This record gives sequence, C-alpha cells and structure tokens, in this order.
Amino acid sequence: MNRRAFHLLAALSPLKLQTTIAEPSLWSFELQTNRLLLKYNQQLIANYVFNDNTIHRPYFMDLHTAGGTRITRHNPPEPGTEASDHATMHPGLWLAFGRLNGEDYWRNKAKIEHVKFLQSPVIKSNQIHFSVLNAYKSSPDNMRKPDLFEVAEFRWSCSTGGIMLDWNSTITSKTAPLKLGHQEEMGLGLRLSTPLCVKTGQGVLQNSSGGINESGTWGKQAHWWAATMISPGATNKTLRTGIQILARSSNNLQFWGHTRDYGLIVANPTPRPDENKDAIELPIGKPLKMQFRILLFENMKPDLEKWGDSKLPILADL
Repeated sequence: MNRRAFHLLAALSPLKLQTTIAEPSLWSFELQTNRLLLKYNQQLIANYVFNDNTIHRPYFMDLHTAGGTRITRHNPPEPGTEASDHATMHPGLWLAFGRLNGEDYWRNKAKIEHVKFLQSPVIKSNQIHFSVLNAYKSSPDNMRKPDLFEVAEFRWSCSTGGIMLDWNSTITSKTAPLKLGHQEEMGLGLRLSTPLCVKTGQGVLQNSSGGINESGTWGKQAHWWAATMISPGATNKTLRTGIQILARSSNNLQFWGHTRDYGLIVANPTPRPDENKDAIELPIGKPLKMQFRILLFENMKPDLEKWGDSKLPILADL
C-alpha cells in the first residue's frame, strides 16, 4: 500500500477516525466579516457563511475535495452551466427547517441569526475546530426575542486525499415544546455540483438501505446517503469521487431521505410520508440533538457500507 492510500484509509476507517498524521497541519483559515474560509494545503475546502443578507441562515458553500474537485453547486448558481432553481434555499450544505415551531427557516421566511462564535476557529492535531451560537428568530418582523437557540459544533479533519466534517447540532427551547412538522424541506441539506447529479451529470445516489437514485431512495429511512461519480480522468472506472453523509439523533428520531436526481440530498428527521403523522413534539427543556458526518473523497474505490457503520462522535468528542 502506498503512502497516499495508507493515510486516506486511516482518515476514513471507522477504527481510525481519531487518528492524526504526524506531519505538521496543512490546514489554514481566514476569518472575514461574514464568512470563514477553510483551506487544506492552500486548496479551498469550504466557506462557512454566517451572515448573508439574502440567505437568512448560516451555511457552508463551495465544498471541494482536497484535490480540488467541486462537490456542491456554486452559490449563486453559474448562469448557463448550472441549474438555477432554489438558488437561495440550496446554497451548498446547510441545516434548516420548513416547519419548526410554526416558522419556515428553509425558505428564508424566518431567520437563523449567528449570535457569536462560542469557540473561535483553532487548528490542533491536524484539525480545525470551531463552534457557534445561533438564534432562531420569529417571523414576520424578526424583532421579537428569539424562541429557539442552537449550539453547533464543527470539526474538520483530513488526510491526503480525504476530508471529514463532524457536525453536532443542539437546538433548545425554554418557552415551548419543540415541534418538528412533517415536510420534505427539513434537516441537513446538500445541493450537488452538476457532474455529481444523476439527471444532468454522471452521478449515482445511494443510501444505507440499498436504494439507488431518487426512485430507490426518496422517502426511505436510512442512516447514510452518498453521491458518487467516476473520478474525472480516471482510466480505472472503479475509482470514484463524491460525498457521503451520515446522520443520527440522540432523540431516537429516524432520518429519511428527501433525495432528487437533479442533485439534492436532505437527511430529514421528521415523520416519513407513509407514517401519516403531522409532527414530532419534544417537551419543554428537551433539546433536539443531531449528529452528522460528511466525508469528501476522490479517486478511490469507496467502501460506503464500512464508512457508514462508523460510530459518530458524541458531543464531548468535538
């Protein structure tokens, strides 16, 4: 096994997820007025945008592999080269809800406001850590005292060729129960770049239940989803590039996929379409806790089932 393959396997293996490489960290970041630029070896990996006048919630955009392959659609979409639908709803990678305590944060009708960094970005052990406090404000004027608060914790780690984001989100209400309405537009969302789309590119959608593409994954319960394509320029057709999303909740909520062949994956923790259930309610003081792992990989034969069985870190691990 060559050095590149060894380090990539160490980064993605369930038994080695906490392993760090001995070489000095190649991570860097730049904190700007409204966003945080994250780079590995001078390659842009993602932008974390925490203040946007048009998109009223924090989100990641411009996700790339360590080798520079774009994973998410441009924000805003590039005219003539990308689909332009849902431009302000699908900025890249985000967490939002169309029906949370009666408010619509997905369609920018209510605002998720970045309050502050609880932990400023820091590089340690070849990783970038940071955490934020977000306030879920009420519509229509967004001037009333926020009803809900979210603590979001992020850890970006890497090895040669592979990138991993661990994301923990805890949403709390002290004044009313948390009510998650049944709707497609709920949860962790991802809008894919054109090459990774089934409809307009060479992409394939998969989930942990064995489903393929929209027809086999939409509305189906799963704990991971992936979008992959043959690596650009690869002569070995088994080498693929793409993204895998793992999701779980400590509230025993079961995720299902709102997945579309035009390039959308949503890990949705609300009632499935076949449950005939309008909402899930958590009592006052009971937080909604969700954990996600996002793997960005390139030019390798993915082992999605093995990676998908990896144990997601508990909050204390980040």
